[in-house]
Amino acid sequence: KLKELKAEIDARGGSFIYVHSGCVVNLQHVRTRRSGMVVLDGAKEIEIPVSRRRQREVSTMISEYWRDHT
Repeated sequence: KLKELKAEIDARGGSFIYVHSGCVVNLQHVRTRRSGMVVLDGAKEIEIPVSRRRQREVSTMISEYWRDHT
């Protein structure tokens, strides 16, 4: 299950968050956030939608991660 996999990765120091059911994102690869989306780094911009229910949580987690890792 995705939940079990995320827990295992987090236990090893990973920084993944749920952005909507069935989708987790590695905070190390978040370039920016836009209205209802997170944008991942890479050769192409990849936009991942964030569920309305998780908007605040995702925004907080990204801000905390950036504060602690920049």
